[in-house]
Amino acid sequence: MRQRLTDQARRVAAHAQDEARGLNRDRVDTGHILLALIHEEDAAAARALHSLGVSRETVLTEVQQRTSLEEVDSPGRSMKYTRHAKSVLDLSLREALRLGDNRIGTEHILLAMIREPGAIATEVLAQMGIDQKRIGQQLLLLRTPRSESAPSGDQWREPAAASADRGGQGN
Repeated sequence: MRQRLTDQARRVAAHAQDEARGLNRDRVDTGHILLALIHEEDAAAARALHSLGVSRETVLTEVQQRTSLEEVDSPGRSMKYTRHAKSVLDLSLREALRLGDNRIGTEHILLAMIREPGAIATEVLAQMGIDQKRIGQQLLLLRTPRSESAPSGDQWREPAAASADRGGQGN
């Protein structure tokens, strides 16, 4: 899957590990991915989040409050991902394919993240009044059309098949 990531999405994945290490965590969680998405300022996800009033400082405070302090056992090595973080990255490929894209961008990661029930990032965004619909609307406004016609708003809604596959529960 890594080969399908855009350069910006690759930087987000790397920066999420840095965020986790900086917070003295031994695993990358969705909160760290959210912080990394915000950090990649020129990317669609960061622009959408900023336009909705999401700040790094607010997210950082919330992530710190929602995660337990853990010791980093291997600061120089690649870190493991939590169940929710893995799920978000896996679902981001589905989002890209659903939207007709061959590569995974930051917008696909954000769309997958907002749909991950029980994830720290989803809870943080929900507390700020940001849900799947608002994220989808902002990304739609920012999205550069990849074909002759711009994507319809329906593309940002959760497909029934994906919802049924997950049974409305977190993995």
